[in-house]
Amino acid sequence: MGYSHRWTLQNGIESSLWDNFFRGAKEILDVAIESGIALEDSSQGPLIFFNGVKDCAHEDFVVTDGDVGFNFCKTAGKPYDTVVTAVLIHLKRSLGDAVSIDSRQLS
Repeated sequence: MGYSHRWTLQNGIESSLWDNFFRGAKEILDVAIESGIALEDSSQGPLIFFNGVKDCAHEDFVVTDGDVGFNFCKTAGKPYDTVVTAVLIHLKRSLGDAVSIDSRQLS
């Protein structure tokens, strides 16, 4: 059993929408780290890439503008799951109908 976040990105998303997403996602990560959530943040340029730290890590969360189609991240409900959820909400607000998101407990 595990907790999984899934999202599907369409092709042809405007670069200005990606720029807005990346800027806001980086702010979310910075605030999470400042708030004491243990994150390994390897985000650079047009890549959002992070995970929890040590025992609080599970699967990497990765979003980049070239990664269209189906994507997923299993977090096992570890503390960084809150940050994954916040970034996905921001992704939906930034890209609108160009992304679909689903999160659920899998058995």
